[in-house]
Amino acid sequence: MRDLEVDTNALDWSPTNSAGVYRKVLRNDAETGARAVLLKFDANTVLPKHMHPAGEEVFVLEGRVRFEDSWYEAGYYLYSPPGSSDDVFTDTGAILFVSLPKPHVDLE
Repeated sequence: MRDLEVDTNALDWSPTNSAGVYRKVLRNDAETGARAVLLKFDANTVLPKHMHPAGEEVFVLEGRVRFEDSWYEAGYYLYSPPGSSDDVFTDTGAILFVSLPKPHVDLE
């Protein structure tokens, strides 16, 4: 039994508050704030520094991205523990799968 099925091909990319970053919401729990999204970055885009109160899981699907000082290409999985913070940059453009137990907090 599944609680949710999403055909991401049928979803449009929605702009976020950060220029050049778009999302497709796959799951959003209104009670806890937990969410799973696809994030799409235009080339040469920065997602400003933010904090993950309950951690974050990321899988790089396309392109390459820099989290702080480290670069990751398609196929990389990253886990950031609760309380961690980072900024994200891509020179090529990228698509990421992101899962958050609670929403991130903007620091910039």
